[in-house]
Amino acid sequence: MANIEEMLSKLIKTKQEEEESKPFQQSLPFIFENNRAIPNAFIRSSLFGMVKKGQRKFIDNEEIIAMKQYKITYRGDALDQNDLEVWDTLIYLAKSSAIDNKIETSIYKILQGIGLQTNTGTNTKAVIARLSRLQSGQLSLNGKTPENKKMLYVGSLIDDFTYSDDGKLIVRFNKKLSNLFTENDYTFIDNNTRMLLENSQITKWLLHLYSSHNDPIPVTLDFLKQLARSTMVLSDFRKQIRKAINELSTIGWKCYIDSEDRLIVNKTIVNKIENN
Repeated sequence: MANIEEMLSKLIKTKQEEEESKPFQQSLPFIFENNRAIPNAFIRSSLFGMVKKGQRKFIDNEEIIAMKQYKITYRGDALDQNDLEVWDTLIYLAKSSAIDNKIETSIYKILQGIGLQTNTGTNTKAVIARLSRLQSGQLSLNGKTPENKKMLYVGSLIDDFTYSDDGKLIVRFNKKLSNLFTENDYTFIDNNTRMLLENSQITKWLLHLYSSHNDPIPVTLDFLKQLARSTMVLSDFRKQIRKAINELSTIGWKCYIDSEDRLIVNKTIVNKIENN
């Protein structure tokens, strides 16, 4: 009996060592064409929420609002949809170009990935600021996968990065980030579709959130406002949702606010087109 337990212990240890020695990109989902793989915990919570221009809050180790299968605590400057776009673009690039848990790329490639084709000083500064927030923020994420398995990640969203005047960018990842993609608890976002939308925080937030649900249930605008970390009064938030609905109709989604102030999202039309 002792020999069997010893063999099992060695087998588990060997498997763990194999996982730890595996290059970062091999632990990521199979990313194809122009898709972006984003952990559901990121898009079913207020982690990457709304940030009003000039009013970025510092979150001091607070538990943030998330759907019930996740418990997320965060410390750092509040993150928004622009930060998420930079992060998921890095993951996209890492799938094909990561070396020893780091990628060697350029600011211009990041700009292309988020739909900014001009490598101006302003755009470069914006990307550097987003990378800095991703590196300095500290995240503690407890969750359960769709298969009801526990998942935990504690750390930053990127370990560190270096940037030189010639535009070269080197980003290093924490390998444990790959835990966030386990058990299919992530969603693919088509980046071409995302770039068709205007640069609206709330529209992209809704795109991400509802893309992670096959058959979205109606939820109140008050709940969405909290989940999006919006500081608007409800009436102004409702106006922004109406604008976002119009934008989302351009990609084939049918959305409306019902008499109970709930957002109804129907993606059936899109799904039928994709399946043909």
